[in-house]
Amino acid sequence: MKKVLTICLAITMLFAFSSSFAFDNYSDFYNNYDSNDVYMDDNDYDDYSNDDYTEETQYDDSMPQLVILDGANLLTEEEEERLKQDMVPLTEFGNIMFLSVNDNPFASTEELARTSYYNQFGTDSGSVFLIDMDNRYIYIHSDGKNYQIITPAKAEIITDNVYRYASKQDYYSCASEAFKQMNKLLSGEKIAEPMKHISNVLIALITGAFVVFIYIMKSSKITPASSSEVLKNCKVLFKVNRVDVRKVGERRVYSPVQSESSSYSGGHSSGGRSHSAGHSAGHSSHSAGHSSHHSGGGGGHRF
Repeated sequence: MKKVLTICLAITMLFAFSSSFAFDNYSDFYNNYDSNDVYMDDNDYDDYSNDDYTEETQYDDSMPQLVILDGANLLTEEEEERLKQDMVPLTEFGNIMFLSVNDNPFASTEELARTSYYNQFGTDSGSVFLIDMDNRYIYIHSDGKNYQIITPAKAEIITDNVYRYASKQDYYSCASEAFKQMNKLLSGEKIAEPMKHISNVLIALITGAFVVFIYIMKSSKITPASSSEVLKNCKVLFKVNRVDVRKVGERRVYSPVQSESSSYSGGHSSGGRSHSAGHSAGHSSHSAGHSSHHSGGGGGHRF
């Protein structure tokens, strides 16, 4: 018991000594504190021009925007801040947006990405990375100059490279890696294309097997014998009997001439088809012109 009291007394004295040392340091800091070191005087305020302040904080509509709309709550606050830093380099090339949704009101993920981008940025250059939890689909849509580099084929390659993160519910890594690869392409660098290489190998193997099959078929094909060879290598016996030709009767077949009405009907039908084809072509051309109103596009992958 005495030993326990001694230890408690020692701890109390140590705590008192530490508190006294901290208070003395605080007192020294307070006594040596000079308010002029922190606050600006009137001259400092005069030197800080209001015009300079306006110029520094003026908003520029032409500046690219960085937007994060995590409607599905896939990211934590810390992950959003980290993702924002990953997206900043992409603002050098245009607008950039991360979008996630739980419910997709459109017929496809592609339509949701295209409409969301257009509503946010119009037809300005930029890209959006979308995670559609409703359809379990990730998608990249680009427009303007970004679309010239991040083509639908490149967008599919990027989503092929990152969809496994989404399958593991690591949505931050999925989006972060996608934005990094997009930045590489826009900066003129190359990205890994493992699925493309695997496809090329498979195509090469299939083509090689087909060529070998054709060669074997041609080399092992049996050429059929000609008629002269057949006659030369077989015994031929011809027996001709006496032929009698007699006329037993004759028959007439009526063949009417085509009427003018039938010819006119055929011509009219042909003209109708021509008009229908012309109308169809015009409608098709109009539809093509309407669909090409927006130049953007993209690609995606299911997860």
